[in-house]
Amino acid sequence: MWAPWLLIYIVTNRYHFIDPVHLKITWLDSIIPFVPFMIPVYLSYLVGVFVFIACLRDEKELNEIFFLSHIQLLISVPFFIFYPVSYAKDMFYNADTVTSIFNHIWLWFDAGNNCLPSLHTANCMLGISYSLKLPLRIRCVIIPWAALVILSTLACKQHYVIDVAAGLTVCWLSIKIGKYFNLCD
Repeated sequence: MWAPWLLIYIVTNRYHFIDPVHLKITWLDSIIPFVPFMIPVYLSYLVGVFVFIACLRDEKELNEIFFLSHIQLLISVPFFIFYPVSYAKDMFYNADTVTSIFNHIWLWFDAGNNCLPSLHTANCMLGISYSLKLPLRIRCVIIPWAALVILSTLACKQHYVIDVAAGLTVCWLSIKIGKYFNLCD
């Protein structure tokens, strides 16, 4: 069911018509420090997505998340194809440190050339919006975790601030489009 999403994301991340660019580091990007202990939070994204999906109460919500996440990807794909953005991670992930191990493992899975917009951010915000319908005990886990994942994208130097802002916009647009086409409430 999620195979098309993964295929499109992986192909646009690894194969380019246009070489990925590094954006200019803004003053906001420069004041956010590299925080290596946020790496496990960043890596928890994939597990967290599956846990969140398992917490959904019914098939209707699962279908809504499915369609909205695909809308997010469709909004993002033109950027991934025509303006691929990569972060200059080499400035932070030194070859002689534990962070280099993370970098090699993560690059094997995610080449890091689809920075703009941040789908980590868009998906986490979608999770936050849907978690508001879940019991309090689940919300108390999902909301802080999703917020930390979004912060970790910046603290692990995987995304620029503009990527996160674009991810927030993609989430908002996906919900608006979903409502327009009656794909979600």
